[in-house]
Amino acid sequence: AAELAAQWKTVPVLDGVSGEVLCELSPALLQQCSSLEALRLAIEQLTGIPAAELRLLWGGEALPDGALPPGLCGRLRLVRAAPAWHEQLDRCAVCLLAGPLRGAKPSEFSAAVTSGNVMPEDLDQDLLGSVDFMMAAVQESGTNLRFGSDEVRGNREVVCTAIRETGLALLYASESFRRDPDIVLDAVQRNGMALEYAADELRADPSIVMAAVQEQGEALQFVFGERCKLDQEIALAAVRRTAAALRHVHFAILKERPFLLSAVRANGEALQYLPQNAQGDKELTMAASAFWARRDGNDDDPNT
Repeated sequence: AAELAAQWKTVPVLDGVSGEVLCELSPALLQQCSSLEALRLAIEQLTGIPAAELRLLWGGEALPDGALPPGLCGRLRLVRAAPAWHEQLDRCAVCLLAGPLRGAKPSEFSAAVTSGNVMPEDLDQDLLGSVDFMMAAVQESGTNLRFGSDEVRGNREVVCTAIRETGLALLYASESFRRDPDIVLDAVQRNGMALEYAADELRADPSIVMAAVQEQGEALQFVFGERCKLDQEIALAAVRRTAAALRHVHFAILKERPFLLSAVRANGEALQYLPQNAQGDKELTMAASAFWARRDGNDDDPNT
Protein backbone atom coordinates (compact mmCIF):
# COMPACT_ATOMS: atom_id res chain seq x y z
CA ALA A 1 0.00 0.00 0.00
CA ALA A 2 2.84 2.36 0.84
CA GLU A 3 4.43 1.67 -2.55
CA LEU A 4 1.12 2.39 -4.32
CA ALA A 5 0.65 5.59 -2.33
CA ALA A 6 4.03 6.83 -3.48
CA GLN A 7 2.81 6.62 -7.09
CA TRP A 8 -0.06 9.05 -6.52
CA LYS A 9 0.41 12.78 -6.95
CA THR A 10 -1.95 15.69 -6.47
CA VAL A 11 -4.26 15.94 -9.49
CA PRO A 12 -5.74 19.34 -10.38
CA VAL A 13 -9.25 19.48 -11.78
CA LEU A 14 -9.61 22.19 -14.43
CA ASP A 15 -12.74 23.95 -15.61
CA GLY A 16 -13.54 22.86 -19.18
CA VAL A 17 -14.23 26.42 -20.33
CA SER A 18 -11.81 28.68 -18.49
CA GLY A 19 -9.04 26.20 -17.74
CA GLU A 20 -8.93 27.46 -14.16
CA VAL A 21 -8.23 25.02 -11.34
CA LEU A 22 -11.51 24.20 -9.60
CA CYS A 23 -10.03 21.90 -6.98
CA GLU A 24 -7.10 19.60 -6.31
CA LEU A 25 -7.32 15.90 -5.52
CA SER A 26 -4.77 14.82 -2.96
CA PRO A 27 -3.06 11.41 -3.11
CA ALA A 28 -4.96 10.35 -0.01
CA LEU A 29 -8.29 11.28 -1.58
CA LEU A 30 -7.48 9.51 -4.84
CA GLN A 31 -6.66 6.31 -2.96
CA GLN A 32 -10.08 6.44 -1.30
CA CYS A 33 -11.87 6.70 -4.65
CA SER A 34 -12.14 3.23 -6.14
CA SER A 35 -14.59 4.19 -8.88
CA LEU A 36 -15.65 7.08 -11.06
CA GLU A 37 -18.80 7.52 -9.01
CA ALA A 38 -16.75 7.86 -5.81
CA LEU A 39 -14.51 10.39 -7.53
CA ARG A 40 -17.51 12.42 -8.70
CA LEU A 41 -18.91 12.49 -5.18
CA ALA A 42 -15.55 13.65 -3.83
CA ILE A 43 -15.39 16.47 -6.38
CA GLU A 44 -18.97 17.42 -5.53
CA GLN A 45 -17.87 17.90 -1.93
CA LEU A 46 -14.96 20.10 -3.03
CA THR A 47 -16.73 22.21 -5.67
CA GLY A 48 -20.43 22.08 -4.91
CA ILE A 49 -21.17 20.88 -8.46
CA PRO A 50 -23.66 17.98 -8.38
CA ALA A 51 -21.95 14.67 -9.03
CA ALA A 52 -24.58 13.66 -11.60
CA GLU A 53 -23.57 16.61 -13.79
CA LEU A 54 -19.85 15.86 -13.78
CA ARG A 55 -18.00 14.48 -16.77
CA LEU A 56 -14.28 14.08 -16.17
CA LEU A 57 -11.78 13.98 -19.01
CA TRP A 58 -8.34 12.49 -18.72
CA GLY A 59 -5.96 12.58 -21.64
CA GLY A 60 -8.72 14.02 -23.81
CA GLU A 61 -11.21 11.21 -23.16
CA ALA A 62 -14.13 10.96 -20.78
CA LEU A 63 -13.44 8.58 -17.92
CA PRO A 64 -15.76 5.57 -18.30
CA ASP A 65 -17.99 4.33 -15.50
CA GLY A 66 -16.48 1.76 -13.18
CA ALA A 67 -13.03 1.46 -11.68
CA LEU A 68 -10.61 4.33 -12.14
CA PRO A 69 -7.66 3.67 -14.43
CA PRO A 70 -4.47 2.72 -12.58
CA GLY A 71 -1.90 5.45 -12.17
CA LEU A 72 -4.33 8.33 -12.63
CA CYS A 73 -2.09 11.38 -12.81
CA GLY A 74 -1.56 14.66 -14.60
CA ARG A 75 -4.76 16.67 -14.62
CA LEU A 76 -8.47 16.22 -15.16
CA ARG A 77 -10.81 18.50 -17.09
CA LEU A 78 -14.31 18.92 -15.73
CA VAL A 79 -17.22 19.37 -18.11
CA ARG A 80 -20.55 20.16 -16.54
CA ALA A 81 -23.43 18.52 -18.42
CA ALA A 82 -27.03 17.64 -17.64
CA PRO A 83 -27.31 13.90 -16.85
CA ALA A 84 -29.66 13.44 -19.82
CA TRP A 85 -26.87 14.61 -22.13
CA HIS A 86 -24.24 12.09 -21.12
CA GLU A 87 -25.28 9.35 -23.51
CA GLN A 88 -25.34 11.76 -26.46
CA LEU A 89 -21.90 13.08 -25.52
CA ASP A 90 -20.65 9.50 -25.54
CA ARG A 91 -22.20 9.07 -28.97
CA CYS A 92 -20.37 12.13 -30.27
CA ALA A 93 -17.08 10.63 -29.09
CA VAL A 94 -17.51 7.47 -31.12
CA CYS A 95 -19.47 8.79 -34.10
CA LEU A 96 -18.15 7.36 -37.35
CA LEU A 97 -18.31 10.62 -39.29
CA ALA A 98 -14.51 10.66 -39.31
CA GLY A 99 -13.70 7.61 -37.24
CA PRO A 100 -13.51 7.34 -33.44
CA LEU A 101 -11.88 10.38 -31.90
CA ARG A 102 -8.64 10.10 -29.93
CA GLY A 103 -8.70 6.35 -29.80
CA ALA A 104 -12.01 6.21 -27.94
CA LYS A 105 -13.19 2.63 -27.54
CA PRO A 106 -16.95 2.09 -27.89
CA SER A 107 -16.76 -0.72 -25.34
CA GLU A 108 -15.92 1.86 -22.69
CA PHE A 109 -19.21 3.68 -23.10
CA SER A 110 -22.86 2.98 -22.38
CA ALA A 111 -24.71 -0.04 -23.74
CA ALA A 112 -26.84 2.24 -25.92
CA VAL A 113 -23.74 3.39 -27.71
CA THR A 114 -22.15 -0.03 -28.10
CA SER A 115 -25.23 -1.61 -29.67
CA GLY A 116 -23.96 -0.65 -33.10
CA ASN A 117 -21.95 1.85 -35.11
CA VAL A 118 -22.93 5.43 -34.37
CA MET A 119 -23.55 7.58 -37.43
CA PRO A 120 -24.22 11.34 -37.51
CA GLU A 121 -27.90 10.73 -38.18
CA ASP A 122 -28.08 8.69 -34.96
CA LEU A 123 -27.28 11.77 -32.88
CA ASP A 124 -30.09 13.78 -31.31
CA GLN A 125 -30.60 16.60 -33.81
CA ASP A 126 -32.46 18.77 -31.30
CA LEU A 127 -29.50 18.65 -28.94
CA LEU A 128 -27.09 19.44 -31.76
CA GLY A 129 -29.01 22.67 -32.21
CA SER A 130 -28.76 23.53 -28.52
CA VAL A 131 -26.05 26.01 -27.56
CA ASP A 132 -25.94 24.64 -24.01
CA PHE A 133 -25.44 21.04 -25.14
CA MET A 134 -22.88 21.98 -27.76
CA MET A 135 -20.94 24.02 -25.20
CA ALA A 136 -20.48 20.79 -23.25
CA ALA A 137 -19.69 18.82 -26.40
CA VAL A 138 -16.92 21.14 -27.62
CA GLN A 139 -15.35 21.24 -24.18
CA GLU A 140 -14.85 17.49 -24.51
CA SER A 141 -13.51 17.77 -28.06
CA GLY A 142 -13.38 20.94 -30.10
CA THR A 143 -13.97 18.92 -33.25
CA ASN A 144 -17.45 18.08 -31.97
CA LEU A 145 -18.31 21.47 -33.44
CA ARG A 146 -18.74 19.57 -36.73
CA PHE A 147 -21.99 18.11 -35.39
CA GLY A 148 -23.55 21.46 -34.51
CA SER A 149 -26.30 23.16 -36.46
CA ASP A 150 -25.50 26.18 -38.61
CA GLU A 151 -26.75 28.40 -35.81
CA VAL A 152 -24.47 26.74 -33.26
CA ARG A 153 -21.43 26.94 -35.54
CA GLY A 154 -22.18 30.64 -35.85
CA ASN A 155 -22.25 31.15 -32.07
CA ARG A 156 -19.13 32.97 -30.95
CA GLU A 157 -19.01 31.48 -27.45
CA VAL A 158 -19.32 27.92 -28.75
CA VAL A 159 -16.70 28.48 -31.47
CA CYS A 160 -14.22 30.13 -29.10
CA THR A 161 -14.65 27.28 -26.61
CA ALA A 162 -14.10 24.70 -29.36
CA ILE A 163 -10.95 26.46 -30.55
CA ARG A 164 -9.68 26.69 -26.99
CA GLU A 165 -9.81 22.88 -26.92
CA THR A 166 -8.18 22.54 -30.37
CA GLY A 167 -7.30 25.14 -32.96
CA LEU A 168 -8.33 22.70 -35.69
CA ALA A 169 -11.96 23.28 -34.75
CA LEU A 170 -11.68 26.36 -36.97
CA LEU A 171 -12.50 24.03 -39.86
CA TYR A 172 -16.07 23.64 -38.57
CA ALA A 173 -16.71 27.28 -37.65
CA SER A 174 -18.95 29.43 -39.81
CA GLU A 175 -17.29 31.37 -42.61
CA SER A 176 -17.64 34.65 -40.73
CA PHE A 177 -15.44 33.31 -37.93
CA ARG A 178 -12.87 32.01 -40.38
CA ARG A 179 -12.58 35.63 -41.51
CA ASP A 180 -12.31 36.94 -37.94
CA PRO A 181 -8.68 37.92 -37.18
CA ASP A 182 -9.00 37.42 -33.42
CA ILE A 183 -10.53 33.96 -33.70
CA VAL A 184 -8.10 32.84 -36.39
CA LEU A 185 -5.12 34.13 -34.42
CA ASP A 186 -6.26 32.19 -31.36
CA ALA A 187 -6.70 29.06 -33.48
CA VAL A 188 -3.26 29.17 -35.11
CA GLN A 189 -1.54 29.93 -31.83
CA ARG A 190 -3.02 26.70 -30.49
CA ASN A 191 -2.37 24.69 -33.65
CA GLY A 192 -0.52 26.32 -36.51
CA MET A 193 -2.01 23.92 -39.05
CA ALA A 194 -5.38 25.62 -38.49
CA LEU A 195 -4.08 28.26 -40.90
CA GLU A 196 -5.38 26.02 -43.68
CA TYR A 197 -8.96 26.79 -42.66
CA ALA A 198 -8.64 30.57 -42.40
CA ALA A 199 -9.98 32.90 -45.07
CA ASP A 200 -7.50 33.74 -47.84
CA GLU A 201 -6.98 37.30 -46.66
CA LEU A 202 -5.91 36.05 -43.23
CA ARG A 203 -3.62 33.40 -44.70
CA ALA A 204 -1.93 36.39 -46.33
CA ASP A 205 -1.71 38.40 -43.10
CA PRO A 206 1.96 38.51 -41.89
CA SER A 207 1.10 38.60 -38.17
CA ILE A 208 -1.25 35.62 -38.38
CA VAL A 209 1.09 33.67 -40.63
CA MET A 210 4.03 34.32 -38.30
CA ALA A 211 2.02 33.09 -35.31
CA ALA A 212 1.06 29.94 -37.23
CA VAL A 213 4.58 29.00 -38.32
CA GLN A 214 6.00 29.72 -34.89
CA GLU A 215 3.58 27.12 -33.52
CA GLN A 216 4.01 24.62 -36.38
CA GLY A 217 6.54 25.33 -39.10
CA GLU A 218 4.82 23.24 -41.74
CA ALA A 219 1.88 25.62 -41.64
CA LEU A 220 4.02 27.53 -44.14
CA GLN A 221 2.43 25.41 -46.87
CA PHE A 222 -0.91 27.12 -46.27
CA VAL A 223 0.33 30.68 -46.73
CA PHE A 224 -1.57 32.66 -49.36
CA GLY A 225 -0.11 35.41 -51.49
CA GLU A 226 3.37 36.45 -52.55
CA ARG A 227 3.86 38.94 -49.72
CA CYS A 228 4.13 36.28 -47.02
CA LYS A 229 5.57 33.59 -49.27
CA LEU A 230 8.53 35.85 -50.08
CA ASP A 231 9.03 37.03 -46.49
CA GLN A 232 12.36 35.56 -45.37
CA GLU A 233 11.65 36.23 -41.69
CA ILE A 234 8.50 34.11 -41.88
CA ALA A 235 10.33 31.38 -43.78
CA LEU A 236 13.18 31.35 -41.28
CA ALA A 237 10.78 31.25 -38.32
CA ALA A 238 9.05 28.24 -39.90
CA VAL A 239 12.31 26.36 -40.40
CA ARG A 240 13.49 27.22 -36.92
CA ARG A 241 10.32 25.63 -35.53
CA THR A 242 10.18 22.65 -37.93
CA ALA A 243 13.08 21.76 -40.22
CA ALA A 244 10.78 20.07 -42.75
CA ALA A 245 9.17 23.45 -43.39
CA LEU A 246 12.10 24.12 -45.71
CA ARG A 247 10.22 22.01 -48.25
CA HIS A 248 7.54 24.72 -48.39
CA VAL A 249 9.82 27.75 -48.70
CA HIS A 250 9.32 29.72 -51.93
CA PHE A 251 11.75 28.73 -54.67
CA ALA A 252 12.96 32.32 -54.98
CA ILE A 253 14.11 32.32 -51.36
CA LEU A 254 15.78 28.94 -51.77
CA LYS A 255 18.01 30.49 -54.42
CA GLU A 256 19.43 32.82 -51.77
CA ARG A 257 22.48 31.13 -50.27
CA PRO A 258 22.55 33.48 -47.23
CA PHE A 259 19.05 32.31 -46.39
CA LEU A 260 20.07 28.65 -46.58
CA LEU A 261 22.98 29.36 -44.30
CA SER A 262 20.71 31.12 -41.81
CA ALA A 263 18.23 28.24 -41.98
CA VAL A 264 20.83 25.60 -41.21
CA ARG A 265 22.28 27.73 -38.43
CA ALA A 266 18.79 28.06 -36.94
CA ASN A 267 17.97 24.36 -37.23
CA GLY A 268 20.61 21.84 -38.19
CA GLU A 269 17.97 19.31 -39.19
CA ALA A 270 17.21 21.53 -42.18
CA LEU A 271 20.38 20.17 -43.80
CA GLN A 272 18.45 17.13 -45.03
CA TYR A 273 15.85 19.32 -46.76
CA LEU A 274 18.25 21.52 -48.71
CA PRO A 275 17.68 21.92 -52.48
CA GLN A 276 19.57 19.44 -54.60
CA ASN A 277 22.10 22.04 -55.76
CA ALA A 278 23.03 22.81 -52.16
CA GLN A 279 23.48 19.22 -51.04
CA GLY A 280 27.05 18.52 -49.95
CA ASP A 281 27.93 22.20 -49.55
CA LYS A 282 30.83 22.26 -47.10
CA GLU A 283 29.94 25.56 -45.42
CA LEU A 284 26.32 24.52 -44.91
CA THR A 285 27.41 21.18 -43.51
CA MET A 286 29.77 22.91 -41.09
CA ALA A 287 26.97 25.27 -40.02
CA ALA A 288 24.76 22.28 -39.25
CA SER A 289 27.56 20.66 -37.27
CA ALA A 290 27.99 23.87 -35.28
CA PHE A 291 24.26 23.89 -34.55
CA TRP A 292 24.39 20.35 -33.17
CA ALA A 293 27.47 21.17 -31.13
CA ARG A 294 25.63 24.10 -29.56
CA ARG A 295 22.54 22.02 -29.00
CA ASP A 296 24.45 19.20 -27.36
CA GLY A 297 26.23 21.72 -25.22
CA ASN A 298 23.13 23.45 -23.82
CA ASP A 299 20.45 20.82 -24.54
CA ASP A 300 18.25 23.27 -26.42
CA ASP A 301 15.43 21.97 -28.58
CA PRO A 302 16.14 22.80 -32.23
CA ASN A 303 12.46 23.42 -32.78
CA THR A 304 12.17 26.19 -30.20
